Amino acid sequence: MTIRISRWELLCVIGILDHERTNPQRLIIDLEAEYDYRPGAYLDYASLCDTIEALFFREEFGLLEEALASLFLLLPESFPPIRRLSITLSKPEILPNRTVSLSDERSFN
Repeated sequence: MTIRISRWELLCVIGILDHERTNPQRLIIDLEAEYDYRPGAYLDYASLCDTIEALFFREEFGLLEEALASLFLLLPESFPPIRRLSITLSKPEILPNRTVSLSDERSFN
């Protein structure tokens, strides 16, 4: 099975520029999680979202790369059925008239 979370907007502190450290900005998350489904064992997407949100509010990452690396560590550990993750983090307001994004995909045993 695959769960997709699309165009999820969080307001959080992320970035290395002075104004990014003091002013929360929009971060858009697109996530695809492939997992082993068995009757009675499912991936709770509400809990998955709560876990991601808590991470971003707690950590206040400097780089999108750091945020992605943390997600790839945390999510398979917190949700063992996950077998593959594809995540895109986008900052739509960092540069005028464009959105900057960073993506990665990883598989887990």
